[in-house]
Amino acid sequence: MNNEKYINLFVDESKENLLALNEYLLELEKGAGDLKILNDIFRVAHTLKGMSATMGFSSIADLTHEMENLLDFLRNAQLAVTVETIDVLFLCLDALEILVENVVSNNNKEVDTINLMYRLKKLI
Repeated sequence: MNNEKYINLFVDESKENLLALNEYLLELEKGAGDLKILNDIFRVAHTLKGMSATMGFSSIADLTHEMENLLDFLRNAQLAVTVETIDVLFLCLDALEILVENVVSNNNKEVDTINLMYRLKKLI
């Protein structure tokens, strides 16, 4: 098996997961802050984290790990979903899309994941 096959699989799976994440975040934004939506968002972040860690894409893995931390607080009703929470999660989605596109294009478009991770931690 060659690495290119795994890269293509990673990209395809990541794009599917990012589309799902967008849909789930839109539902969350509409006020459907129920546990099912939060679990769906968590599952996507967890999947992206695992795939990216396996492939060695630490920026994606680190960002999705911090998303999971916030989502755990939301799923356990230790925090309420707020407009700011949703905004930061959408910013994370935007960053993840750029990071996956960087893998596709072999580009290094800069993404400030450090600031996003700080914002996620600050919400907790």
